[in-house]
Amino acid sequence: MADAYPIVPLSFIDGLHDLNTALEVYNQLVQSWVQRALDGDLQGDPQTFLAGLDFMFKPILEGYQGIHDQCAMARDMGMVGIVSLDPSCAPQAGHD
Repeated sequence: MADAYPIVPLSFIDGLHDLNTALEVYNQLVQSWVQRALDGDLQGDPQTFLAGLDFMFKPILEGYQGIHDQCAMARDMGMVGIVSLDPSCAPQAGHD
C-alpha cells in the first residue's frame, strides 16, 4: 500500500535540519545528565540544570510548531498537495 506524503513549499521546511541537529544535541545532553545522575556524579543544582534544559528546548519545540502551523495554513488554503509513493516503485518510500 502506498503512503501519502504532503507536498509543501521547500521554504516551509528549511529549518528542519537545524531543528533536528539541535534536538539531537539536546538528547545527548539529557542522556549524559541521566547517566551522571545514575552514577551519582552530579555536580551543581539539578533544578538549575532542569530549568536550563527547559530554556534550551523551548526554541526547538517552537520551531517544529512553526513548521506545523505553516503546513496547516497551506493545507487550509489548498496549497498542499499529496503524493503517494509506492514502496515497490520507490524503495526509499518504505523506509521510516
